[in-house]
Amino acid sequence: MGEGLGGTRATVRGGDRPWRASFRADRRRATLQRYRYTSMFALIPLVAAVIINVVLFQQRLDERLLALFSMVALCAGGVLASQARWSERYAIPIAVTSVLGIGAALLWSISLSPGDLDVLVGPVIATIVGSAVVYPWGPVAQTVVSVTLAAGYLAVLPSSGLGADRYVNIIITLVNGVGLGIVGAYLIDRYRQRNHELMHDLERASRAKSEFLANMSHEIRTPMNAVIGMTSVMLDTPLTQEQRDCVETIRTSGDGLLGIINDVLDFSKIEAGQVELERAPFEVQVCVEEALDLVAQRAAEKGVELLYLCDAGTPASLVGDVARLRQVLVNLLGNALKFTEQGEISVAVSSTQGSDLSHDVHFAVRDTGVGIAPDTMERLFRPFSQGDASTTRKYGGTGLGLAISKRFVELMGGRLWLESEVGAGSTFHFTINAFEPPPALRPAGSGSALPSDLRALVVDDSASSCFALAAHLHAAGVASRSTVQPSEALAWLRGGAQFHVILLDTTLGPIDPDDLVRQVRALPGNATVPLVLLGTIGRAVALTTRSTDDALTTFVAKPIRPGRLLQVVAEMTGGDERRPSGDAPAASVESKLAERVPLRILVAEDNRINQKVALKLLERLGYRADVAANGVEVLAALERQTYDVVLMDVQMPEMDGLAATREICERWPQAARPRVVAMTANAMRDDREECLAAGMDDFVSKPVVLTQLASALERCGGAPAAARSGQSAA
Repeated sequence: MGEGLGGTRATVRGGDRPWRASFRADRRRATLQRYRYTSMFALIPLVAAVIINVVLFQQRLDERLLALFSMVALCAGGVLASQARWSERYAIPIAVTSVLGIGAALLWSISLSPGDLDVLVGPVIATIVGSAVVYPWGPVAQTVVSVTLAAGYLAVLPSSGLGADRYVNIIITLVNGVGLGIVGAYLIDRYRQRNHELMHDLERASRAKSEFLANMSHEIRTPMNAVIGMTSVMLDTPLTQEQRDCVETIRTSGDGLLGIINDVLDFSKIEAGQVELERAPFEVQVCVEEALDLVAQRAAEKGVELLYLCDAGTPASLVGDVARLRQVLVNLLGNALKFTEQGEISVAVSSTQGSDLSHDVHFAVRDTGVGIAPDTMERLFRPFSQGDASTTRKYGGTGLGLAISKRFVELMGGRLWLESEVGAGSTFHFTINAFEPPPALRPAGSGSALPSDLRALVVDDSASSCFALAAHLHAAGVASRSTVQPSEALAWLRGGAQFHVILLDTTLGPIDPDDLVRQVRALPGNATVPLVLLGTIGRAVALTTRSTDDALTTFVAKPIRPGRLLQVVAEMTGGDERRPSGDAPAASVESKLAERVPLRILVAEDNRINQKVALKLLERLGYRADVAANGVEVLAALERQTYDVVLMDVQMPEMDGLAATREICERWPQAARPRVVAMTANAMRDDREECLAAGMDDFVSKPVVLTQLASALERCGGAPAAARSGQSAA
């Protein structure tokens, strides 16, 4: 065992130290920087010494001044030399030479007063020990300086005239000074070496973690490419409203999962302070609605109401990182939904303008869940920590979402805090600081034209929902009357109250919505009043399917989007003749792209499912493509026939996409080779740069979005490959 340990220890000591180069470079930089500063500051006492010598001492004044002026010249020359381009490379020799030159001038000055040699030994010791403290140039350089200065001082000692006791005291003082200087330099050097070694280990661990996360991301993105790709294909086919909603939910959930993957990948960058926020205009309302959409299905399954209310003073658009903001909202909404079994979750947005014209936008996510005890609140914002850390805890999760959210909010110039009471729910507050975009960059308004003097009746068993709906209507100039009791609404109608539209919740406790609709229709003057049903897609579709007056009944899915609600109200009351956007088929990518931009395409992909996805997506664009399973097959296919575009995966067996691309660039000239588009699950910024450095012309990350693929192919169509004979140019 002893030999084994000894052998291991010897291997470590004798092995390569990758941190050594950076340590030496840092030692040179630090030495040069300190040498520059000490040389500048040393000029002040040296000039003062010149003046003092001129005023107080007349004996051998010329020699004294010459010695002092030589020190001034050395310091001034050192300052100038430290500014040269080559100074960092030769920093340690420059510093050693300068200190020895100053030491020589100092010994010259001391030799002018031989009677005070044992007193003037102090400046020599100060120079020796001070240089060890000031310069991190290492023990070797310090040994050279210390021994040389000590030997020079001994050389100027007179051969006679000194008693034994004085001589011994001088020798002891010199030995102590030299020893302190060398030991101090050694300890400082070891301390800096240890710091560099630890930093290298930390960087290596960080790289290993990043590589692991990147590999995990690749493995998850590969099957996600099939999920999102196939849903994109399905959304471009004729679907019923319910089918379309299901597919859109799958797609939205897939996008949400991708967001989580990106969060995990970014966490290491957050710790290192390397997260970069985007600065682009975005709509606040759209951001909140997209976040609500990501959790709407789960909320519907649990029977939890989702509400959204934006204060009228909040800017419609801001400049910032909409993806990070949406991520924070999704994290807080998901956390609220996890701990809320019944009731409601609301998002409230307000804003205050600062003196610098920026806006402090305040978001509040409130739930009616179990609440959080005061002693666990602080722990919630720690990475991988949860309020309930027991092994029998009821709620899952990694405990990472709130920590990431807190860091993102701080990066956006705000803060995140919590208010909660056990059994009464929680409210997560956070703020961001942002500016409104210039008028030219603000999105155009898309409001629907509403008739004047419009009156609406709102019937919802949730007081909060009634308040939010009334606020949305009021903001559009619609007068409304709301109630949580269907019987009260019927009493108003029987009493002669007239409304242009009725908004009716489909979940009214024990009340049957079908029966309520029939009672409303039976009342005088309400047989043709438009009805807008509110609720989950399944519930509302079932009601409208059984309805006999489709022209007078429509539905709006919860959570309510204000824009969608007002558009439906406008359509139902004759203020807008357009078809509801929710009932219209989703806008599809141009299916005749192949006719406009004809391309011969080769798909390089080793995964059979992803091969099928790529071919389906290309088929939606009007293309037919060939398939190669690895880089070797790509090169063989290019030898047989001409292709305009190669959609190249990166990680493939036998020959990966990067090696295949380099081979293509070597074999064929640029004018004759196909355009290579990376289509890979390696979605980090470094991966993109690596692909472009290998010679690829464009980059599309998996899961592949049809519009992004179409844009990449359209860019490739600008310069199709020239006709070739099919033979390699190599």
